[in-house]
Amino acid sequence: MSAATVHAPPSRSPPNQTDHGLSNETFHVLWSGDQDAFVSPANVTGQTERSAMAVLANGTDIPLDEPPAAVEQWNRGDLGDFPSSGRDQSLYPPNATLSAGTFLKDVTANIFAVQPSTRARIQEGDHPLYVGSSGSLLGTVDYRLEIDEPTEDLGERNFWKLQSHEVTEVRLLVDGEVLTRQSGSQRVTVPFEDLDTYRSENLTLTLEADIRADLIHVVEYCNQYNRYGRACIDFDREREPDSETITVRDSRNVTVYDLDISGYRATYPNGDLGLVVYKNYPWLGHALPNGEVRGVWRFYSARDTGWDTLIESSEDGQKPISSPAQPLQVSAFPIETGPTPSPRANVSILAVYGEQIQPGTLPESIHLDTLTEPYTASFGIETRTKTDARPERVVATGLVRGVTAERDFSSFEEMPLSESNLTLKVLDRDSDTLRVKATLKSNSTGVPINTVDRDGYLVIAGERFNTTRNGTVIRTLPRDTGGVSARYEPSFWWWETPGYTADSDVVYARGTVLEWFATLFRFAVPVSLFLLGVYLIDRITGWRVWPPWRGV
Repeated sequence: MSAATVHAPPSRSPPNQTDHGLSNETFHVLWSGDQDAFVSPANVTGQTERSAMAVLANGTDIPLDEPPAAVEQWNRGDLGDFPSSGRDQSLYPPNATLSAGTFLKDVTANIFAVQPSTRARIQEGDHPLYVGSSGSLLGTVDYRLEIDEPTEDLGERNFWKLQSHEVTEVRLLVDGEVLTRQSGSQRVTVPFEDLDTYRSENLTLTLEADIRADLIHVVEYCNQYNRYGRACIDFDREREPDSETITVRDSRNVTVYDLDISGYRATYPNGDLGLVVYKNYPWLGHALPNGEVRGVWRFYSARDTGWDTLIESSEDGQKPISSPAQPLQVSAFPIETGPTPSPRANVSILAVYGEQIQPGTLPESIHLDTLTEPYTASFGIETRTKTDARPERVVATGLVRGVTAERDFSSFEEMPLSESNLTLKVLDRDSDTLRVKATLKSNSTGVPINTVDRDGYLVIAGERFNTTRNGTVIRTLPRDTGGVSARYEPSFWWWETPGYTADSDVVYARGTVLEWFATLFRFAVPVSLFLLGVYLIDRITGWRVWPPWRGV
């Protein structure tokens, strides 16, 4: 086998008009990686009207919120545009691997696209090609025939007569094991399914094709020449079938994107929904009853520049030609440092679990805003949603088009969640110190919460403490003129049973009389303002509601 070494001309630009049933608006967003040079509609020659999307795509690349289904439609249609060659020509991309035999020359198979699929640009040097467990592989197969001219030597004449030639069979192999067989053709579409049943998630997909040529080898022996000894007028002929079969293949490494989710659920004392969702691959987000959580990923679609030109090979040599078939590939890239809730008024992200990853750079031809700081590659997200509704199913959306993970809400393990009650009391004080007692217990049962035996802790005046078995902490603290605050920082509610919510309390470092006056002042100000408002309204409107105790 050998690789084509013809130097192709400079890469061509993407198509300039839609095809294969795509709308004009859809078509223009698919070609990230083209040469971006904004041209005002007023300066356009030729086509006089262009859509706003066409104008925008002409000057920049466009990020997408989800993998576009139009990519697969385009690839199916463009594969049909791959030129049909005759027996004397072979067509293939410049990086193709070639095989040759006695009669079959420049035999090649090439993967055009695997779909649905997404190239995830996780970090520099880590760009797995995620594919769905079901989909299709698109490819091309081609060859040419080269049959020697007849030879003559001392009354013997040898030549070959071509009987037939064809691509007899194409196969899809997974890690060397045949998954699908079908009859051969120059344009190949091989469906696949159940890739998730293989033991490894990292697989090698191979397009394999058999090309066969059937010939007749003819040998003629001269028995009698004419009287001048120059032409044979009687000969014997031997005919022997001859054939040649060559198998060619092309492979692509993929990662089966079999998204799965699991987690925990809880109901907050006020009825809010608590949900923890774990997943096994980078994901796009998941839905909630009153909103959603969106991950860090966005998408773009760009052509595979390896198909910008084709090599046309014949007995006379090889030459590059412009390719009418240009496959598209969806890519995902991080654009946020972490997941985001929507709407924020309803959904709160309480915790994100994952690795901090430094994003890589996009190809030089892709002009999109990218991260320069690390992002959180989350494997779990904890949310609190303001809602009384409970979904029947939890649905997560993946990075590969059409791939979602659904799980019954009831299959998420339910964890009890209770209110905690934290009280802070001043036991005694002197001019320099303040002795306080914090008591932590369950608000519903009154059971003391011992933080020594579970995760979580108290923070009193900025210092961390654990409660004892009776749920208390007694500490002597430096006295100042302000207050002393305490708060309970519980562990994650799905880590331990039962789970508790946070709580806080505050006491004042001043003496009891001052505390009484401070408390009175806190309440007197808003009450006085309220009474003043009632008085002014009564004077303006004449409603005769002043004083408030009138008629009592």
